[in-house]
Amino acid sequence: MFLHAVSTGLTSESIRADLKPSLENTCISDELLLEKLNKSASSETERLKKQTKTRSYQAAHAIEATSKKVTKRETPPTPLEESLNGLRVDIEGLKELKIQVAQIQESLSRDRPVSYKGKRGCPKCRSENVGDRCNHCFRCGSGEHYARGCRQRPPGNERGSLLRDEGGPQQ
Repeated sequence: MFLHAVSTGLTSESIRADLKPSLENTCISDELLLEKLNKSASSETERLKKQTKTRSYQAAHAIEATSKKVTKRETPPTPLEESLNGLRVDIEGLKELKIQVAQIQESLSRDRPVSYKGKRGCPKCRSENVGDRCNHCFRCGSGEHYARGCRQRPPGNERGSLLRDEGGPQQ
């Protein structure tokens, strides 16, 4: 998706062709990608300057000295520079997203509740460490039925105290 976004954002076909192998490489760092983009953009501007450069003979003009301040006129940014600035902003946004995703992943892995899986099997099979293969009633140990059909009440507080019973059993 990022390759498509960058390639459609570039107006110059030659820069797009120069960057395509770098963008397809998933192991390339952002700094290296920006460096290649800058090199490609500068070579493209040089090429355009050479192409449009024509030999023009300028006539000599008389220059008069005046006391007016000369204001420096900045050239408007070229479309290539605008797209380069846009890409820089996009890359900064991607870096921020990468940091946010890492923080979210860290918080998810840290806050994951520990699941408790109770021991399986009847008391005899648990003591022999073969509870996973037990075919007896988990409550009384009988081989005639399973725990859901057992009529014997569990001894003591087998399931643990309820949350409302934090102070102990009430009588």
